[in-house]
Parts: sequence; C-alpha cells; structure tokens
Amino acid sequence: MYDVVILGGGPAGYMAAIRGKQLGGSVALIEKEKLGGTCLQRGCIPTKTLAEGAYRHQLALKSGEYGLQASVKLDYPRLVNKKNQVVKQLTEGLDKLLAKLGVDIFRGEGTPFQEGPAHIRVEVDGAEGERKNVRGRKLLIATGSKVSFPSIPGLIEAEPLTSDEALDLTEVPRDMIVMGAGVVSFELSYIFSALGTEKITALCRRRILPGVEAELTRRLRAQLRRENIQIQTGANVKAVRGKSGEEVELELDLNGKNTILKAQSLLVTTGRGPNLQGLDLAGLKLETEQGAIKVNKKMETSNPDIYAAGDVVGNYQLAHVAYREGEVAAENMLGGKREISYRAVPYCVFTQPQLAGVGLTEEEAKKNGVEYKVYKVPYGSIGRALAAGQPFGLVKLIGDPQGKVLGLHLLGEMATELVHLGALALENDMYIKDLAKAIYAHPTFAEAVGEAAHQGLGMPAHMFPGLA
Repeated sequence: MYDVVILGGGPAGYMAAIRGKQLGGSVALIEKEKLGGTCLQRGCIPTKTLAEGAYRHQLALKSGEYGLQASVKLDYPRLVNKKNQVVKQLTEGLDKLLAKLGVDIFRGEGTPFQEGPAHIRVEVDGAEGERKNVRGRKLLIATGSKVSFPSIPGLIEAEPLTSDEALDLTEVPRDMIVMGAGVVSFELSYIFSALGTEKITALCRRRILPGVEAELTRRLRAQLRRENIQIQTGANVKAVRGKSGEEVELELDLNGKNTILKAQSLLVTTGRGPNLQGLDLAGLKLETEQGAIKVNKKMETSNPDIYAAGDVVGNYQLAHVAYREGEVAAENMLGGKREISYRAVPYCVFTQPQLAGVGLTEEEAKKNGVEYKVYKVPYGSIGRALAAGQPFGLVKLIGDPQGKVLGLHLLGEMATELVHLGALALENDMYIKDLAKAIYAHPTFAEAVGEAAHQGLGMPAHMFPGLA
C-alpha cells in the first residue's frame, strides 16, 4: 500500500509526487494522458512558445530602425513544430525525473473508492483494457479542469476552436472572432494578430481582463487596437451559424443593438471548469462549493483521507498556484501541518506589451476601504526601455500610508519577470523603503521598480517632465 496515491499528472499532481518522494513517502501517480496536464500539453508552455515566435516576428519586422536590412517571411508550420518540440522535451524530462525519484506511474483512467479508514483503492482502466487496483493511505485528487462552453444556440454545431485546437492550427486564420475576456483570449488574439491574422474581433460581456489592474488594461486595450484587435465590450452572443474554419456568423446584442459579425474562424475561450468526471462525490463523502471540491488551507477535503489541489478546487486556474497547492497537500498527507497562502499570487499576461501584477489593485483597495498611495513610473523614463525600443509601459506601485507594499502592477517589456519583485516584497511584509534600498543595475528594466520605490520615499531621480 502506498503512502500517497495521486489522481492526475498535471502541475498539482506531479509537484505533489515530487515533494512526496523528497519527504521519503511511497508515491503512485495515475494519469490517463501525457504528464504535465493542461499547462504543459495545451496551455502555458505551447502558448508561450507561439507567443515568443510572434514577438520575434514583430521585432524582425521592425528591425530597420536598428540598421538591419532583412526580408521577413513567416513559416508558421515550422513555428508549430518548434512548439511541439518544446512540449516533447519537457514531457520526456518530466517522465525521466519522476522515474528517477521512484514515483510509480500508472497509465489509465482512475476511479477512486473508499474501502476503509486510511484505505483508498483506485481502479485504473488502462488504454488496452488492462485493469489494475492501486491502494493508498491517502489520496490526492488533482484532476484539473475541462473546457466549458456557454449555452448559445448553434455554438457547439459551429465546431468552434478552443485553446486546444488553436494551438495546433496548420495555418494562420484570415480573420477571427474571439469570445472571452480572460488572459487566454488576449494572449491568443495577440499571437494570431502578430503572425498575420488580418482582423480579430474580441467579444467581452464587460471589461477585458477582469481582476487585473484597470488602468493598465485600458492602456493595453489601446495598444491592442493598433495590432488590428478590435475589442467589443457589452457583447451578448445570441446565436451562432455556420462552421468555424469555413465561415461563421454571430448574432449578438451589442450594447442594446442587434449586430451581425462574420469571420473565417471562431475561438471560444470563455473558461474552464473543475474536472469531476469519474468521481463518486457522495460515495467518497466529498463536499463541493460552486462546482469545485471544497478544501481548507491544508488542502484537506471533507474526507480525512482525501486531499485535492489545482484547478479541481476552483481557487485559481494558474499552474504556479497548483504547484504550491500540490506541495502543501503532499507535506500534509505525510504528517505535516502546512497551510497554503494566496497573499502573493502573481498574474501574467503574455501579450505585447506584457502585463503582470501581484497584490492589491487600486480598484480592490477602493472597494475594500483600504487606505493607499500610488506611485507610477513610465517606461519612457528608463534608459534601457528607450535603448530597446520599448518605451510604452508603466509601473504602478501601491503602498499603505505607512509605506508597506500592497501591490505591484506593470505593463511593458519584461513585466512578467519584474512582477516577482512585488511577490517577494508581499510575501515578506516588506516596505517601499526596502525596495528602494537595493542597487538596481543600470541600464535595466528593473530600474523602473526601483524608481517607483524612490518616488514612494519622495526622492525620484529620473521622472522627467511630460513622461507620465
């Protein structure tokens, strides 16, 4: 009997397996597909590989201002092949790592049953009809999420693209309609626009990127318009006709006006929901909340022998959160008492410019009655940004009246890397003066964060007039 049985090999599951072995436990991991889950196979990694190709394509087209004379031609199938190679390399590396650690991997569909106290049996149906029983003292459910579609007449019949299919297209669509207001919607919109899609119309019910710093999303929206991405807020799709890939027609209520939109392709990125397929929730005595498995801060469920982590618990659909939840679950399944903290969870949007943040937004501070001060530094005041031809951007540092860091939000080049300065500050209860103490190498993009901290102390050095 194993100490820990893990159902699902995505970020939460495989990280729990790694931590479980590091702590000396015996671990079995059950996965019906390739290891890595949505993040590695259909999400984070393949998307960012395509985004890197889109970014390099844009840079090549603009290389003339740096004295480079070149003829640029996109070979999209080759870019897709590069994406596949990256995914393959990471998948094989993960397989080897778990094998080296001594994690026993069972391939197939797993169905868990409780056979007694500290006795969980998982029936595994293999690909070739082979059936095995895996038993453990504790079970971690890390079955991830699945694509969810809104209930719209004709939508399913139109066979729209999801993020899964969009990543495996063999050619760039001529034009596209995107349904969804979240991160995936705008990352894919940016990718296809940068790679040659002539027109993209993004449909959102309300604002774009809900939960993200509003001032920065407004600036990003203006920049995306320049990339032939038209954003329509107040859009309520009433019906879909035709077939994606040929021609699709959407009938919608656009701010009270009946409107028809047509395009070659339709991409639906309206969200993913917890994957509870194959789980006998009542039999396992698992409580749910808003369609997700209910857990406490130790990742414990209502059943003392079962833990859950990742997308299936419905907190955040972020791989880096799933990693941490998997670690916490593994430690506690093996006798620990660790609790999860969500106080410093960064968000990242890999558009161009990039958008990232951590901690309180200005809107959240106002809504919750939190006293705060804001310090802003435009990228145009940073030498590295001008040298790199990336002057469009803004750093927004938020602190309380005593100078404690409450949030850091960035729009611009390297934003998804710089955000970790804010995560470090929040996790360690740092003050703005602490960020100002560091010596920031010159010239770097990180100087923008240092400049914002010095502004918080009333001593900015490079805030030239007219740049804010």
